Amino acid sequence: MNVAGLSSALKGSVLVVAHPDDEILWFGSVAPHVRKIVICFLHDPAKPELSTARSRVLADHPLADRIECLELTETNAFGRAMWPNPEPTDFGVKIRGSRDIARTYKECAGRLRAALTPILDKADNIFTHNPWGEYGHEEHLMVHRVVTSLAQRNNTPVWYNNYVSNWSQQLAHRYVFDPRDASFGVDVDTLFMQDIAELYRKHDAWTWFDDYQWFANERMLGGADALPTEPRFGRTLPLNFIRLPERRNKSVQPGGKITRKARRIWGRVTGKEEQDV
Repeated sequence: MNVAGLSSALKGSVLVVAHPDDEILWFGSVAPHVRKIVICFLHDPAKPELSTARSRVLADHPLADRIECLELTETNAFGRAMWPNPEPTDFGVKIRGSRDIARTYKECAGRLRAALTPILDKADNIFTHNPWGEYGHEEHLMVHRVVTSLAQRNNTPVWYNNYVSNWSQQLAHRYVFDPRDASFGVDVDTLFMQDIAELYRKHDAWTWFDDYQWFANERMLGGADALPTEPRFGRTLPLNFIRLPERRNKSVQPGGKITRKARRIWGRVTGKEEQDV
């Protein structure tokens, strides 16, 4: 663990994640140590009972004293970008196949920006989703872009994690960072993360694989991010790689309990192609 790097990055720190359980899946190393955790989404229109389940978890959460939930409604945009090569935008990623969902997604980014502005204006350091959305989630990318733009306005350092999957790796390869950017590795208290995951499962609010095993270490990279360009040189993080089922069918069935997110990947695609937005 780079103690000096962690100590500096945790000063006045705010962690911003998209959904409940993202705080332990992608930021298990820093979530117990940041000053504030902001969770953006609470409601899932496809599963209304999830809102109540998530609220119960957040009330009982061991880190409840530092969690603030913005209680936004999810956008149904998962699986709607052109993976494996989605088109990044200044509000997240281009959504295809449904004008209504594309409009909802863009409008949600505006609401998110308004809600986060007074919070992040007071932050000295920010942790948030990386530029490819970890395993490849459109709402992770929205949060990333909104947070990054607010941080750049205030010249606030932003720290990204090192998770990637086979779904998102082509987008990740489009990003390299300035070799001078700071980075540090942090150990994960895996037993603590598993305990919190059990709380999510107890309330039927867990959205990831039941047999998931935490990485023992995460690496955080600092630096102002921009939309991907074609830099001649740079560096990426040592990656924590997650292999997911290929995005071939409307119903994805990996070994073990399927995640709600993966289960919805093409279930939202009706087969009736609508005009791109």
